[in-house]
Amino acid sequence: MKGFHGGNIYEAAKKTRKDPSEIIDFSASINPLAPPPGLEQNLLQKLPLAKSYPDISTSEIVNLLAETHNCSTHQIIVSNGSTEIIYLLPHALGIRSAIIVSPSFSEYENALSLARSSVVLAQAPEANGFQPDKDFLSFYLEQMRVDAVILSNPNSPAGVLLDPETLNRILFMSKSMGALVVLDEVFIDFYENNSFKNLINHHRNLLIIRSLTKFYGLAGFRLGYALAPPMIISALRKHQPPWSVNTLAQYAGIYCLKQNDFKEKTLKFIENERQRLTEKIEKMDGFSVLPSDTNFLLIKLSSELPPASHLQEFLLNRGLLIRDCSSFPGLGSHFFRICIRKPDENDQLVTYLHRYVSLI
Repeated sequence: MKGFHGGNIYEAAKKTRKDPSEIIDFSASINPLAPPPGLEQNLLQKLPLAKSYPDISTSEIVNLLAETHNCSTHQIIVSNGSTEIIYLLPHALGIRSAIIVSPSFSEYENALSLARSSVVLAQAPEANGFQPDKDFLSFYLEQMRVDAVILSNPNSPAGVLLDPETLNRILFMSKSMGALVVLDEVFIDFYENNSFKNLINHHRNLLIIRSLTKFYGLAGFRLGYALAPPMIISALRKHQPPWSVNTLAQYAGIYCLKQNDFKEKTLKFIENERQRLTEKIEKMDGFSVLPSDTNFLLIKLSSELPPASHLQEFLLNRGLLIRDCSSFPGLGSHFFRICIRKPDENDQLVTYLHRYVSLI
C-alpha cells in the first residue's frame, strides 16, 4: 500500500513543467522561517566528517534531547525520520494488531499492514476536531483486544490537541489489556507545553514519537526520535539498522535544538499568522476553517463547490501546491490542508482562492 503525502514538489514540478524551486508548497507543514540562521555555515564546517561513519550511538544529540526534555538518555532513541520508528514498531514491539484513531498519518497503517498486522481504523468525529473524546475508544477497547492504540497530539490533518482526560482513560484501559499506546507528537513543538512527554515516567505502556523535521525545516535530512520507558527504547534499538542517522543530520539537529531565539520567534510568528490567515479565508464564501493549534489549517469546502482535487489543480497551475485530503479515511472529497507560510505567500494564496470562487 502506497501512502499519499504532502510535500511532493518534484512530482508537482514535473506535472507543471516548472522547476521545484518555483513551487510554493502549502502541502508540507514545515516552519516557513526554517531553517534557523547559521545552520548552513555550521554544516559546512562539519562536512569533512562525512568521510567517516556517523556516530552509531547518536550520543551527542541523545544527550541534548535528554537535557531538553528533562529525561534519561535511556528513554530516547534518535531515528532516520519519525517514519523509521513507525516501521520498527510491529517488529521490535511485537504489534500484531492495532487500533488507529483516524484520520491519521498513513504510514502507521502502511507499516502495520506490511508486517501483516491487523488494523482497525477508528474514525474520530468531525465535531470534536477529529480527536477522540474520553468515551470514544471505549467501544473498541471493550470489544476487542489489541496490541497497540495509535493516536496523535495534535492530530493531522486537523491540528487539534488531545484532551488530557481522554489520554489518561486510554492509557488506563490499554494497560489493563497489556496494550501499548503510541502517541504521535511530531507537531507538538508548536505547542510544547501541551506535550504528554512527562507521562513516560508514569506509564510503562506509552511511546511518544517526535520529529525535528517540521519545526526546524530538516525534511531532507530525515531526523526524528521517540520518548518512552527504557524497556521500549531498548527493544527499538535492537531492531534499528546501524548508522541509520547520518552525520550531517545529527549535527543539524544538535545545532537546531540550541536555537532558543529562533524557537521563540517561530512561535510568535505562527500564532499571529495563523490567526490572520484564518480570518481572511473565513471571510470568503465556500470555505470553513477548522480550529487549529499548530502550523497548518484543515479547510472544508462547501458542497456547492467542486472537490478539493479541482482546487488543487487550479492552484498548481499557478505554482501553489496544497494538500488534497481525500486520501485520509473519513474526510471525503471536500477537505484540503494548507500550512502557514510567509505573509506574502499566504496573501497570494488568498488572492487565488478569491479568483477560484469567482470563476466557479
